[in-house]
Amino acid sequence: MEPNFGITRRRFAMTGMAGTAALTGGLGVLAAACGAGGSGGDTGGAAGAAPKTVSGNVNWFMRASGAELQWEQAAVTAFKEAQPSVTVSLDTVAAAAEFDPKLTALQAGGTPPDVWTHWGQSGFGDYYVKGMLGELQSFVNRDKLDMGQFFANIHDAWKKDGKLYGLSFNSRFATFIYYNKQLFQQAGLQTPPVDWEDKTWTWDKMVEAARKISDPSRNIWGFAAGAQPRTWGMAYLFGGDFFTKEHYEKGIAKQSNIGSPEVQAAMQAQADLITKQRVWPLETEGAAIGISGSVYRTMLARGNLAMLYDTGSEWPTIDQTATVEWGVAAAPRQKDNKNINFVNPLVISKESKNKEAAWSFIKWNVSEPGQRALVQFSFQPVLKSLLEEWVKTSKTLKQPLADVRKVVEGAAPHTQIGPNQIMADFGPIRTEVDTALAPVWRGEKSVPDALKEAKAKVDSHLTDSFARYGSR
Repeated sequence: MEPNFGITRRRFAMTGMAGTAALTGGLGVLAAACGAGGSGGDTGGAAGAAPKTVSGNVNWFMRASGAELQWEQAAVTAFKEAQPSVTVSLDTVAAAAEFDPKLTALQAGGTPPDVWTHWGQSGFGDYYVKGMLGELQSFVNRDKLDMGQFFANIHDAWKKDGKLYGLSFNSRFATFIYYNKQLFQQAGLQTPPVDWEDKTWTWDKMVEAARKISDPSRNIWGFAAGAQPRTWGMAYLFGGDFFTKEHYEKGIAKQSNIGSPEVQAAMQAQADLITKQRVWPLETEGAAIGISGSVYRTMLARGNLAMLYDTGSEWPTIDQTATVEWGVAAAPRQKDNKNINFVNPLVISKESKNKEAAWSFIKWNVSEPGQRALVQFSFQPVLKSLLEEWVKTSKTLKQPLADVRKVVEGAAPHTQIGPNQIMADFGPIRTEVDTALAPVWRGEKSVPDALKEAKAKVDSHLTDSFARYGSR
């Protein structure tokens, strides 16, 4: 559920490595394996006082592409130094496409991992409705974990029926406007604000800036948005939503809101930027100037794009690759500036044989030593106290720390967890929406016709999912 940051599949039994002093300061089978008709997670948990010692083995299953593996190895090693009586065995796959099949095989074989996160094609919502998760609320209560040390609302998405089923270890903060400072200066414009409460930073003002900057004859465009910000994220700005309240709360619903006037207005506004006002480049226009892969992110980093509306997932890569002076700003508002955040939780299997040791590992990962291990590899922390340390890992961002802090911390009240992370069977939903809208962006189909087609197909998927999981 997160971008890759490969390598061959590996398994590590990490029991102590040198050089860690700096750190120590397709899931259908799973439903059957968990038992039909089960609840979202177990009802057992920590009772009484915490044990004086915790020991044993924890199997940690993760994706491990590039920096992910480096962080995971460092975390396992540092944790071993902090808690020698617990051994964490790291089991990895190299890519998101391999994650769910491996998790399915482990679960079906009776050897589910003790701890994992949603770094495959499925997400927390799938794991919850399939009854795979052990609850963590009793551990949090027993150990009096200080929830005030984290960014606001960072764990809320993992709460079901008054219980917590995951602890966030990594947040992408929000969806931001990444901007090219030089292009704004050349157009005589002020750069976008960092204050999320600045109501002068509107959609119309953003479009006006994009129009003044755009010059397709020079391969310069004003605005583009990432894959999910351009759909559900754009709908949020226009006061709409593809999905229902029930879908966010339960992970399943009988129907969508895809045909609502607000969703139509959001998609039409986007289509107009692409086909009429020509401030938003087609991906083929990026390819024509030698840009492939993540076209819009690369266009921003190379100087061909003035503003990119995208999630914090893109921040570290932009920082690694930018050849221009760039900054980060708040989302513009049309009726709202609500936006998407991707957050990654660590969860414990309902079937774990050593929940105390698994909990001790998760708790360490959200502690200051665990978060320092994460930050070292440029992953965003969930601890507010480590934001400055994370910003200092930047290679190309020259924005004042005060501005970065304001844009990051100010985002929390305006963010919505990514629907793909909390809704069950989300893959087909996204595919149907993207497929239906693709001709719109090329000027080949009207927005109402595309959304009518998408709603019919998405609602059919929702009906099927609700029939399977609606009683849970």
